[in-house]
Amino acid sequence: MIHAKKLLNNLMNLALSAFLSFSLIYALTSSLLFDYASYEILLFAFVLTCIWHGVSYNRLSLKITGAVIAGTIVISSILLALTGKLVRLALGLSSFFTWIADYIQGYDTLNRLYQPYLALMLCVVVTVSIYIFTVKKFNFFVLLVGGIAIFAAQWMYEIFVSYLSFYSFLVIILIYYFIHILNKNIAKEPNEYVNKSVFSLWMLPVSIIVVIVCLMIPAKSKPIEFPWLDK
Repeated sequence: MIHAKKLLNNLMNLALSAFLSFSLIYALTSSLLFDYASYEILLFAFVLTCIWHGVSYNRLSLKITGAVIAGTIVISSILLALTGKLVRLALGLSSFFTWIADYIQGYDTLNRLYQPYLALMLCVVVTVSIYIFTVKKFNFFVLLVGGIAIFAAQWMYEIFVSYLSFYSFLVIILIYYFIHILNKNIAKEPNEYVNKSVFSLWMLPVSIIVVIVCLMIPAKSKPIEFPWLDK
């Protein structure tokens, strides 16, 4: 029973983390005009989140992963140097990062050769960051500020594309807000009967309803006015 509860909690944590990663990654790839479907981004985000969970399972898994990565880099560098391809790799990386800067600023067009590499970079950076602050070191405010910063920047620069990403972010961040409140209450009064995975499932429809109700509230074209104050 305990193992089943722990497994359910882990699956729920990974699913929520992957969905939040998806909302931000798909927002970025959509604004960059990458032709990846939403389900492809979601699947890849979930796979990467599971990988980070396995890598950070304990100190031994971290050490093994670090050793494998370091060994791969060293061996690859030696082989590239011996075959004379190290300079070619450096030039290729320089060209890649130059294209990223030019493309973001609008000086270059979409490069289909570089597109998957940039998409992979975004997926890795976002999923690692989200996994850390949702599973390993939960911090609601970092998640909230980070997500708002991305969508606010897109609105400011008029590159907002995906409402699916935005609404997904609102739903998931609301769930994390409820989890944040639950954690604060548990810290004050420990409660062994609260199952966080079940709590998260219950909060999913609640969060969806809250977002829908907020969207149904009519917005005024004019700013808020106080007639008594304007006199």
